[in-house]
Amino acid sequence: MSKQTACNQRIHTENILFNYYMVSSSRENLIHSQFPSYLEKSVYEDMVYCTQVLDKLVLRIIEKTAVNCEKMIFQYGEFPLHQSVKSLGRQIPPFFWVRYDAFLREDGGIFFSEFNYDKPCAQREIIIAGNSGPEQNPNLNFSKEFQKAFKNLWDDYGNHVKNPTVAVLVDPGHYEEVHLGFLYGDLLKPLGFETIIAGGKNLEVRGDCLYIFDKKIDIILRQFPVEHLYECDDIEKVLELYDKRKVLILNDPRAVFGQTKSLFAYLWEMVEGNDPFLSHEEISVIRRTIPKTCLYNPSCMEEVIKNKDAYVIKAAYGRYSQEVYIGLMHSEIEWAETVKAINNSPKLHIIQEFCPIQKQNVMCFNGQYYDETQAMGNYGIYLANGNFSGVCVRWSSDYLSLDETVWSSPIRIRKSPFYLIKTSSEGRKEKWNSINEKAAFIHGYTGGYTGPCESFTMDSLVINKQHYKELEEASEKIWSVIEKTVELVRENCNIFCPVLGIEDSLQDLVTQSITGHTAFIARLDWGVDPKGNWRMLEINSETPAGIMESIVLNDIIKSETGIKLSDPNKHLVKLIREAFSGIVNDYNQYRAIRNIGFVTPSFSEDWYNTKLLSEFLKDMPYNVSLGEISGLEAKEKKLYLYGEPLDAVYRYYPLDWLANDPYFEGVIEALKENSPSINPPVSFISQSKAFLALIWELAEQGFYEDDDRKLIDKYIPKTSLTAKKMRGTENYCIKPFFGREGQEITFSFSKKEKKANNCIYQEWIDLQTVPLQLHTTVYSVQNSVCPIFGTYIVNRKFGGIYTRGGSRVTDHNAVYISTFIDEGKY
Repeated sequence: MSKQTACNQRIHTENILFNYYMVSSSRENLIHSQFPSYLEKSVYEDMVYCTQVLDKLVLRIIEKTAVNCEKMIFQYGEFPLHQSVKSLGRQIPPFFWVRYDAFLREDGGIFFSEFNYDKPCAQREIIIAGNSGPEQNPNLNFSKEFQKAFKNLWDDYGNHVKNPTVAVLVDPGHYEEVHLGFLYGDLLKPLGFETIIAGGKNLEVRGDCLYIFDKKIDIILRQFPVEHLYECDDIEKVLELYDKRKVLILNDPRAVFGQTKSLFAYLWEMVEGNDPFLSHEEISVIRRTIPKTCLYNPSCMEEVIKNKDAYVIKAAYGRYSQEVYIGLMHSEIEWAETVKAINNSPKLHIIQEFCPIQKQNVMCFNGQYYDETQAMGNYGIYLANGNFSGVCVRWSSDYLSLDETVWSSPIRIRKSPFYLIKTSSEGRKEKWNSINEKAAFIHGYTGGYTGPCESFTMDSLVINKQHYKELEEASEKIWSVIEKTVELVRENCNIFCPVLGIEDSLQDLVTQSITGHTAFIARLDWGVDPKGNWRMLEINSETPAGIMESIVLNDIIKSETGIKLSDPNKHLVKLIREAFSGIVNDYNQYRAIRNIGFVTPSFSEDWYNTKLLSEFLKDMPYNVSLGEISGLEAKEKKLYLYGEPLDAVYRYYPLDWLANDPYFEGVIEALKENSPSINPPVSFISQSKAFLALIWELAEQGFYEDDDRKLIDKYIPKTSLTAKKMRGTENYCIKPFFGREGQEITFSFSKKEKKANNCIYQEWIDLQTVPLQLHTTVYSVQNSVCPIFGTYIVNRKFGGIYTRGGSRVTDHNAVYISTFIDEGKY
């Protein structure tokens, strides 16, 4: 990791310590990530919608509970003062602050684990997120909404004192809430309200007034649990003052009836009993977002112990993830002991359906550097006076959001140009095997597994028509820019080849102009940034992979799963044949081409892609042969494959590897003199990753027309040959000129960063991800992957898409994802 990055994190932490009153601890550098995380717009809107529907319902239930103060309409678990709280006579003011904790289900959709009505926290995290940047930020107006809601409550429900004094009531032993009190003071200062932080032992009622430190108090802002209010001095008298409107308590203590987790059981009791108290909308939202819940009963003990992974048990008033017991996180012995202890506990508990949570790729600071990790997000949807005002996200590596392990990040709202069609788990393995066997036995595909891992998924990505058309047009236009730049390099090879890392021994070959084709089959690799924009990350112009998957697997998966969407690769074979004919015809002008060898290493992926490619062309009037690369040799400046002469060769083998391996002595000369390459050597120019740095440099020097320059700015991340030129770019990748399969790529924020020769510096793009179930021969696991869309360019035309999903650096372990186009017909 770079020294500068560590410094930046420390500055970030100190800003939060001193300006946002964070508690100092040994974890202080780890708690707040500077890297934003992203929530899909439709999911975010659903969270807010469901929160508001449920909030209105919960308010009705709380009001019903207050009206029926002589009886218990649902079991909420008695606590000291519960009757006094329940019997409060004054109208319940709108709740100043409420937070609903939402999670993404592993199989899609959302669920709520808790309603925080009593004294919700996370205001600091929301404010920090709101101050982290304006774009796609749902928290920009949180502070203003906080102030507006507070003032409106005071104006409508206060005692009409012009400049009231606010007591933030906290447990002094809970440092986090004490520190939050100072933050609230800063937020309320612009309203002209004085703020005092007090503990329960500081309250004193004199007549009709509440005093703290001899200061008359008008408002109590509670960070103190209702079920523990009995610990506060004069609390019965304070409640009487509240009833008389002499003091305003926020939130109204009756919020506790929305806080209790037994409310979840009551909601499901009403749903299953078709209670007319619920609207159809409310029933739908409960079924969709509330895990099925019932009260714990000793009669459940045997079932709960037997099927531990299906259940969660929670105490009705557990807080801070305490007294939450998740069966999946316990051994069988531990779980049995836990359930037996709960069976004998006097506390009220609930049993809740266990909902697997979707894991996401997020960045966290581990004390030394930023690293990508898989984590589960707890999204706190925050309401002020019933209105949405912000959302925080806290990340955890397991199912419990414990203060000792969680961290937060800024949050942004995104809209993806693609969506995922998930395959039913029923009969999945049999269908997958059928697809794999058809591809293997009919087409020679032997890449179904990478080690024990299935190398393709039956889930499919779908790009909407508008974004697909943009990708198609952008690919062709960017390729036009590439060709202009290649021509400049070819005409000025002595200047540019050394810059691109092209050694002297290859310069004459790569600058030959015996065909008008800059490449045979090229592939541009694209990702999607958080704003939904296409970004072109790399050029694979020499030996691009994925032909088998894009043509064969895409078609078989479409057929086997019944997808009725357009295949973007349906014209790829036709284009390949046309390009092949064009290149061979160009070569025929110089020498007769009859015998053409297709050579490749024996590595299975290389072999089946090259074999398939050769089969597309076997009905053409040429002798096409296939061989392993070690069978290629040069004699008298001519190529031979297994001793048979070749007039031309398609090499699925990088040019620089041929040039630097003594085994292939003379091959480069033969390619130049007598046996030309079907994938033209000129394609090696744009294969160098320094080529993108050259494009950016030429753009800054005014080489391109305005339209081309706009394309570069829009689609190609800023790229340079020096880190110095990346100043102003917050984070960047470091890539070797001719690295393949993600090898040796490092980052400016990673401990792996190292100075190297022949590398480029490219703006780091935070790519959108999708949740994917990954399968092995033994188990399956849900993971968050970055789709990289490889667009084929053949004969200067867009030819199709090859999509892989993996980590932010795509390597050989990435999974193939079939891709289709939603043209709006289905």
